[in-house]
Amino acid sequence: MVHPPNIVVLLLLVTTIISFGCERDDHQTTDYDDIGRDRVAPNHIMETSDAAPPMLPKAMASSISQPVPNVKNKESIRSANKTLSVENKPSASTKETATSVSTNRMIIRNGSIRVSVNEIEYSIEYIKNVVADLGGWVVSYSNESALSGNVVIRIPSEKLDDFLNIVALHSDEVISTATNSMDVTDQYIDNTSRLLSLETSENALITLMGKTSSVEQILKIRKELKTIQADIEALKGKIKYLEQSSAFSRVDITLNLTPKTLTINSGEDRRTAVGKLVRLKALFQVPNGSEDFTYIWDFGDGSPLHYGERTAPTNDPNQRTTATVSHVYYDDKDSPFIAKIELTATGDAGIYKGEDSSIISVTRMPTIEVFAGDYIESEEGEEVSFEASFTRPPEIQSISYKWEFGDGQDSDIVKLSEKESRIIQTHTYKDHRSYPYRALITVYGETESGTVEGIGEVVIQVREVPGWTIGGLDVVDTAKFSVRSLSAVGYGLLSALIWIVILSPIWATITAAIWFGVRYVRRRKHTNRS
Repeated sequence: MVHPPNIVVLLLLVTTIISFGCERDDHQTTDYDDIGRDRVAPNHIMETSDAAPPMLPKAMASSISQPVPNVKNKESIRSANKTLSVENKPSASTKETATSVSTNRMIIRNGSIRVSVNEIEYSIEYIKNVVADLGGWVVSYSNESALSGNVVIRIPSEKLDDFLNIVALHSDEVISTATNSMDVTDQYIDNTSRLLSLETSENALITLMGKTSSVEQILKIRKELKTIQADIEALKGKIKYLEQSSAFSRVDITLNLTPKTLTINSGEDRRTAVGKLVRLKALFQVPNGSEDFTYIWDFGDGSPLHYGERTAPTNDPNQRTTATVSHVYYDDKDSPFIAKIELTATGDAGIYKGEDSSIISVTRMPTIEVFAGDYIESEEGEEVSFEASFTRPPEIQSISYKWEFGDGQDSDIVKLSEKESRIIQTHTYKDHRSYPYRALITVYGETESGTVEGIGEVVIQVREVPGWTIGGLDVVDTAKFSVRSLSAVGYGLLSALIWIVILSPIWATITAAIWFGVRYVRRRKHTNRS
């Protein structure tokens, strides 16, 4: 029989041992749900079809049937003078594992790879067969779309690099690949040390409980034992997670359907000017079964990309054209620019991609300065002579001009010779007016980047021709004034008559009301007198 004070002392001793063992890993947490979920029997793998995998081509089958070389991981340890080689193998017991870790590092290696393939479903089946041959298993896979798929697998860590090489070898293109490593040796040693301490405490409590007959002491020991056993199970789970994670690498494989070639034409090379709109569109062949189209324009000047989806049919049913895109180049410093279009077509036939580019040469447009002449005075019916001059920059290839005289009469567009820089033109104004006419001359210059214009203006005051005078009076002007006055009086009388006729119902109503009102008043007065 154990004396109660001795039991208390033993309980305090066990509690101290437990506290000492737990202090070393208070802040270490590990999520081992993934491994626990993944390492379930293969019946739990997410399968979307019960059909047997198709037979592989002989070339592919031979590549995975050959023995895979044993690849060992080389990891750099904290000491710069020492490099250790590790083989990640699950240990037989906790003590043996703790001993082996003292000489080998425990490394968790995972990887990911993104590739393009010709057929998503076939590629998934091929990967499943490769994984099985290498001693791994498929965690999950999906191929809801014919354009992409995803596979998650577990593979022995020493075969991770071989698996990535096999996937890359049998893909059309490797878009990206990555691996990462994490040294968990210290964490593993801490967990195993804590586990040993807790197991020692567990055995001590079990021995103590068998030597006491006090119900109270037994209940205390059982409570403490329950806590210790819960900690032991948690530590075993963490240790198992580290062992399995180091032994089997997780690999995420993303599969994209390899695009087929799409024929597209962005148009001819062109020239434009700084600040001027340039319009771009592309013609492309329509693949059979393609329904959706998206394209991206890169104008080559650093401006934001232009995304579009609108297309239009052409006279050829096998061709379509993209919507017209307008763009302005505001600088010619880096000219010429390369305008590039990338177009993607999707549908039942798969993915089609095509690209094309055009060279856009951007220049600064020359300026034409025009002087149309000074202020001109003339009489109606008199011929007016206009004389204009203009500058002629060397970039201009040809010159033409056009006069707008301001009275509704315009001249034709006249082309000048190479050396001409003066324009002489005549015009007759038939009618005078109180305010002046404004004549405009537009000079057009043709360059490689387009047409430039220069405009000049001249003011013309056209007077009325003097008429006959008698006694200082202009007979014609007087007659015109008289006619205008009589016309104004007649217009006023006519307007008054029209308003009277229009408002006659109102006037008639008012007149009738007044007449009846007067009669009523008179009758009342006559009645009162009687």
